[in-house]
Amino acid sequence: MSMIHKFSMNGYNIVLDVNGGAVHVVDEVAYNLVDLYKEKTKEEIIESLKENYTVEQINEAYDEIKTLEEEGLLYTEDTYQFHPSFVARKKVVKALCLHVAHDCNLKCKYCFAAQGDFGGEKQMMSFEVGKAAIDYLIANSGNRRNLEIDFFGGEPLMNFDVVKQLVEYGRSIEKENNKNIRLTIDKSITEKIRNVLKSDEFNNLDNVGVVLLESKSGKIRAMVQKDESEANINLGIGQLGFEPGSIFKILTEAIALNEGLINVTDTFYCDGSICNNNGKPYAHGALTVSKAFELSCNDIYAKIGNLIGYENMLKYTTNLGLFNKVLGVSGENREEASGVMPKATDGISNFAIGQCVTVTPLQIAGAINAVVNDGVYIKPSIIEDIVDDNNNIIESEQNKENRIFTSTTSKLVKMDMKNVVLNGTGTEAKVDGIIEGGKTGTATGEGGATTHGWFAGYFELNNNEYTLVVVTPNIQGRNENGVELAGGNTAAPIFREIIKSLIN
Repeated sequence: MSMIHKFSMNGYNIVLDVNGGAVHVVDEVAYNLVDLYKEKTKEEIIESLKENYTVEQINEAYDEIKTLEEEGLLYTEDTYQFHPSFVARKKVVKALCLHVAHDCNLKCKYCFAAQGDFGGEKQMMSFEVGKAAIDYLIANSGNRRNLEIDFFGGEPLMNFDVVKQLVEYGRSIEKENNKNIRLTIDKSITEKIRNVLKSDEFNNLDNVGVVLLESKSGKIRAMVQKDESEANINLGIGQLGFEPGSIFKILTEAIALNEGLINVTDTFYCDGSICNNNGKPYAHGALTVSKAFELSCNDIYAKIGNLIGYENMLKYTTNLGLFNKVLGVSGENREEASGVMPKATDGISNFAIGQCVTVTPLQIAGAINAVVNDGVYIKPSIIEDIVDDNNNIIESEQNKENRIFTSTTSKLVKMDMKNVVLNGTGTEAKVDGIIEGGKTGTATGEGGATTHGWFAGYFELNNNEYTLVVVTPNIQGRNENGVELAGGNTAAPIFREIIKSLIN
């Protein structure tokens, strides 16, 4: 089959012979004539075009195209499809999409799939069917080492036990078939974190999201959530992300310091315009920047945000990976959230304290990791290496480094984060004998009700530094002592217990 492709760009009329690869720059007459050449006679073409061009122009263009055709430079046939090497080739399969759940728990009225049932009977894929599909993929993948399996629905996490079984099965057979993907995820760490989340101490929390990064490399060592039947909250799947609240002050302080707008010893005054205590306005009075960070003073950080300005704040946060997907997960009912960029009309004061902006836990982990990692941003990654059956590395993931903050800025902010754990709002995150720091965050909704609790920080263990983010979404009410739930008494204790579990 002969094929051409044509387009105009920058005043040039370009015709491409698809099968042969020849590229021609032609005049307007020839550009319009190529569409008719194979379908009409010369006389019919002249009749079609004579209102716009002279007969002489049409004849000249026709002869030019005919010459190109005769020389094998235009309208060439695809002969490769009949070549023995193509006809007799062994067909290769590189990817499968497993429809593991013909159902959905969201029931969105606008869903193309008739609210998850696709107009048919609701069913779940069995492990046996999924296993047979994986066996087929392996058997028909030829010499390809890099294979893909997508879990699709509906909502695939409604059949999460089978998904986990299939992942485990795939891992069990990849090595013997020279198909091996080495992930950054550490199974031992993941299991320890999972046990923390499911402990009795945190049974009052419906769900918790945890992201653990190796600070120097940006590699994701754990990404866990308490309720694994729900969509992945660390990627914000099924939603727009979460308001970060006061953990965003880590970035606000770092930006202001980096721009030379403040020093940590500068004094500002809090008059209680934004700050409150037990739902009532509360004025902290005169505080240094460091003390305002330690006490999480909204008034002062709103003022620091105004020094930075909306455009500058947006530039930095975008460079830190916010408002963009990190892993690029996409597909029906499993779309990784990009977050929501605040508008200028939302006010820089809100932006600076983590309101009117949404992020995913993975996004904010990457951004805060830039502060922890001596000011250098590394996009979080989950694929470490692709190896063969002898564990030889075939491909290695190389993460691009981008310096955002100076080393001095990083050290100053980390010191303030350390003081939050020692003396400030994050004392419940403290682990004796461990170098650590962090920041509490509490996002509030309408009427001042708490919506999400956060703790984001770093710790050192076994000569490695880690960045750890904990989010407790949709918390409302009070704890057993009658204290309103917030980041400091929900996410911070989890941060502490995770570190303790990793020590043991």
